[in-house]
Amino acid sequence: MLAPNSPVYGNLANATGRALAGLQRSVGRTLRASNAVESMRDSGNGGQFSYASRMESDTRKKSDTLRGIQNAVSFVQTQAAGLLHAQQLYERMSSLASRASNPMISHSERQSLSNEFDTLKQASLEMNNDTFQGQYLYDDVAASVRKQSILAMVHLPSLPLLVILKV
Repeated sequence: MLAPNSPVYGNLANATGRALAGLQRSVGRTLRASNAVESMRDSGNGGQFSYASRMESDTRKKSDTLRGIQNAVSFVQTQAAGLLHAQQLYERMSSLASRASNPMISHSERQSLSNEFDTLKQASLEMNNDTFQGQYLYDDVAASVRKQSILAMVHLPSLPLLVILKV
């Protein structure tokens, strides 16, 4: 057992006092500064300031990246929901076209089916204007097939032939 006047207690008391004083200085700097980087700037320790600045920059970059990924996921989910709706529209349009092709239905019923078909067709065309955070959900350029020349090498059994295909 150690005696109350043992030198270990004196060293322990000194170390505890220094640690508490350092903690008090750190807390004071943090309370005076608006963030950790500012508190490191005030400390006069360039290494700590540089490290805190780098950490803050990395955190900001990761936060921006995460926000971008979340936006991309939301965009794709919104696009998928729209495509599911389009699929339902086209299935209904197919059903209407099948029913309208029946020669046994009356002219008024065929006209009613045609009106509903036209309404669904217009709704499907209006989906092209759907946006998510200012970006169109469905890009005309990416979805369309443009006419372009494609060079292709066609190998016949005895003779290679260069052909220009129009797509």
